[in-house]
Amino acid sequence: MIPAKRTVLLALGALSILAQDFSDENSNFTFTLYPSDAGDTCEEGGKGGLTLTTRTVPRVLTCIDVEAMFSSNNRTGFLNDTSSHLVTDPDGFDESRLPPPGIDFYIPSGLGDYNASKNWTNLWFRQRNATGDGETEEGELGRWIITTYANNECIRTNVTETPWYETSCQTDEEGQCESVSYSIKSIGMRPFDGKNGDFADGCQEWGRVGAAASLMPHLSAALVGVMAYFVLL
Repeated sequence: MIPAKRTVLLALGALSILAQDFSDENSNFTFTLYPSDAGDTCEEGGKGGLTLTTRTVPRVLTCIDVEAMFSSNNRTGFLNDTSSHLVTDPDGFDESRLPPPGIDFYIPSGLGDYNASKNWTNLWFRQRNATGDGETEEGELGRWIITTYANNECIRTNVTETPWYETSCQTDEEGQCESVSYSIKSIGMRPFDGKNGDFADGCQEWGRVGAAASLMPHLSAALVGVMAYFVLL
C-alpha cells in the first residue's frame, strides 16, 4: 500500500507536469471570467477569477458551460464538441486526420468558485501567435473564434436583450478585457481555418454579433466543410 503522504506527492507531481504542458502562453487560448463587482481586476490581466486554458483547436464549436465546468472537481480533462457525434464518417475514412472533436483543458484557478448569484459580466482572454514563430501578431487572425452566450449550452435566444459577442483576433501579451450586459453562462470556441468563409476581410474584433441564424445549421456546414477538406487531402 502506498502511504497517503506519498500518494499526495505523486498527485501533486502529476498535476505539476500537466500544468507545464499548458504553460506555453503563445500556443494556448486562455480566458478568465470575473463578476461585475470585481473592480479593476480584469484589467490587470487574468489573475484569479474563473480561468480555463486550452491548447486544442477543436473540429467544430465546443461549448464551455461555465457553471458545469467550474462547479466540477475536474481540473483537467477533455470536453467534447457539440456536433461531431452527429456525423457518420464515410467507409474507410481515417478520423485521426481530422482535428480533435473538442478541447483538452486545464483550470489553473477558480475550480469550485462559481456562484450562480453573481453576475459574471467581465471576460479577460489571451490568444497569441497563430503561426508559432514566437512573434506577437496582435490584431491578426487567430486560431480560435470565441463567442459569449447569456444561456447555458451556447443557446441563442433574444438577440436584442442578450446579444452574443465574438472575436477571432490575436491579442497582445497582456491579453484583453471586455464586459457584456449579462452574466455569461457559456462560452463557445470554434476553429478559424481560413476555408469556411469566416472573417474573409480580416479578424473580427470584439463586438456584438447580430445574426439571427440558428446554431445547428452553422455547425453542420462547418463540420461538413472540415471533413470535406481532409477527405480531399
